[in-house]
Amino acid sequence: MINKKILEMIKKYLEMYKTIETKQVEGTSEFLKVVRQEYRLGMGETIIRDHIVKPNLTGSAVVVLPITKEGKFVLVIQPRVLTKNGALVEVPAGYIEPGEDPFQAALRELEEETGYRGSELVLIKDYYQDQGCMQAFNHAFIAWDCEKRTDQHLDFDEHIQYFEATYEEVLELVEMGYIIDANSLLTIEFAKPYVTGKTHEISNNKKIF
Repeated sequence: MINKKILEMIKKYLEMYKTIETKQVEGTSEFLKVVRQEYRLGMGETIIRDHIVKPNLTGSAVVVLPITKEGKFVLVIQPRVLTKNGALVEVPAGYIEPGEDPFQAALRELEEETGYRGSELVLIKDYYQDQGCMQAFNHAFIAWDCEKRTDQHLDFDEHIQYFEATYEEVLELVEMGYIIDANSLLTIEFAKPYVTGKTHEISNNKKIF
């Protein structure tokens, strides 16, 4: 059974972060752009598709499941204004910036969102996020032996609360519908063989810090 204090804290921040008012803002987005392109296929046919581009980013992201030295898992709560509830419990994640490799981005995002740092970062899976309209290619990691090292370093409009939970509590939060985004669900699923000891890390897929 999930710790009542954790559940109360989750409910508190979901209430704090939910949207209570929405209004249209004038102007052009600097974050997203839609490009219409024509593609000729090998069979000779031509198709047209809309391509979502993030001009100042690679478009790809990292998702990092942090596990502390004590075996706890670090999760985050933040506003997700386009979702039904307006806020979600998630695995830490963020976009890869130009010039970064996925390992660098994973380490940076973990520290920025939580202040935690691991001794070993293991790449467990790569996957496309929304291949129908984006080139985004995401990378799921486990960060082992994490410790709190620093304060959060959030953007001016970011609001993120972090907390620790046992593996059983993480799975319970999934079952209860608190963790419901694809990136978090996939990463938790990809991590199961590693967490339960049914597989071993591949040496060329990990970095030690």
